[in-house]
Amino acid sequence: MVRVWKPDTPDDRLTASAPREEYQAETERHLTAAATVLNGMSDASLDDYRHHLAAAELSAAFAALVEAGHERELPMVFWKHLDAAAQRLGLYAAALHEPRLTAADVCRRHLAPSGASHA
Repeated sequence: MVRVWKPDTPDDRLTASAPREEYQAETERHLTAAATVLNGMSDASLDDYRHHLAAAELSAAFAALVEAGHERELPMVFWKHLDAAAQRLGLYAAALHEPRLTAADVCRRHLAPSGASHA
């Protein structure tokens, strides 16, 4: 029998039907793939990312990568990996309930076609 992980705190936003470890590993793979795009760049956000990833704080690791990449011209693959991580973490749904711009919102803006409005 496979145990299914169910979130029990507001910070645990995974909505997986897969086992928690598998779901977490896939999310970490997306975050790590995005981080490799930033290799060689020095930024405190990357230190924050590594700290949060080591502590399995995936939402915070996601936010640190968005912060590190937001002001840079990065390839779309960076934002696509972050998009996949945000979806797995349920961050887009959570952003709907926030009164401020979230890291998930910033990620979505980078994925929008270049002619799209950023209203």
